[in-house]
Amino acid sequence: MDITKRLIFHMWIPPKGSTQYELPENLHFACLKRFSNVFTEALFILSTDDVNDSDTLSLYKSRILSCGFNRNVTFKVIENTMYYESLTFYNEIASKLSELDGLTFFGHSKGLTNYHGNEENTIYWVLASYYFNLNWMDEVERMLLSYQQYYYGTLLSLVDTIPNRYKWYYAGTFMWINTRKLNEYGVKYDGAVVPPLVDRSYSELFPGNMTDRYPVAGSHGFKFYCYGNDYNAAKERALGLCDESEVEGFETFVRDMTSEAGIAL
Repeated sequence: MDITKRLIFHMWIPPKGSTQYELPENLHFACLKRFSNVFTEALFILSTDDVNDSDTLSLYKSRILSCGFNRNVTFKVIENTMYYESLTFYNEIASKLSELDGLTFFGHSKGLTNYHGNEENTIYWVLASYYFNLNWMDEVERMLLSYQQYYYGTLLSLVDTIPNRYKWYYAGTFMWINTRKLNEYGVKYDGAVVPPLVDRSYSELFPGNMTDRYPVAGSHGFKFYCYGNDYNAAKERALGLCDESEVEGFETFVRDMTSEAGIAL
């Protein structure tokens, strides 16, 4: 059975003339190239300060296509807002739960604005976000299609210190969703009305918010590791996700991606 495996990716385009984002951008493009064959279709949201800068937009579209997204790929251009990737998540996923068939993976150009300060931490968090969500598609499909699960995601940090808001905060927001299954479950409760878009943390708060609304349907399907809010141990956390047989594979992936991106660890 052919299952739609859809990528929806929010790509932030840095201010024109800036150079400090080049290496982390290269890392995302290297990972997208590695895993482009996972997806049967892709939607890239290009978020920019200047929606009329056709030269820059054409450059990004060409780089994406060169990663192997050469069929069933769509581009949308939006203006940068205070909601960042959460605007894409709300518009293209949360508001369309009943419309999206198959499985949908959400990703974004994570870490670009945080690159200076703790580069190694950012690099490992980005790489783990791709590797542990896209490297075992048989497991993803089995869990989301054969079992009563709605999400599949792996995270390095679960921030549980957001007071009086939601049960938990999915720091990372790289995740698979069986949207129709989640929608059907929600219909039983209140018509599957999704939370409104209120701040830039919407996508990270969405599963926890849905847990509050629909018992089980929010967090069910996530792999939880490394509870806490220490953002400065991504390497150790990422390696902690591996069993003994997986360590070498992940370390090889790190070497390959950083080499392709021109990053020296």
